Amino acid sequence: TAFRNRIISLLVTTTILERGVTVPRSDVFILDADSGLFDEASLVQMAGRAGRSKDDPDGHVVFASPQWSRSQRGAIAQIRTMNIIARRQGYIRKGGAI
Repeated sequence: TAFRNRIISLLVTTTILERGVTVPRSDVFILDADSGLFDEASLVQMAGRAGRSKDDPDGHVVFASPQWSRSQRGAIAQIRTMNIIARRQGYIRKGGAI
């Protein structure tokens, strides 16, 4: 609640934020993104928590890891494809998102 109300500005969690959780004006930093714990779908889901605000739709996502994994590459490809579709349908402006 304090994070949502912007009383605190940093939230660290050891679990994936659930679908439907919206925290406006948020960025996402995934530590050890190359871990086998994170498949493509979970990385896309976590990345989807960023930029969930009309006032600040350009949230940033960082996959922090010493190497690229197949899951990270797949997640980025999936996000880029979804952003192309969203741009064509007018949901995001040109230049926004990945």
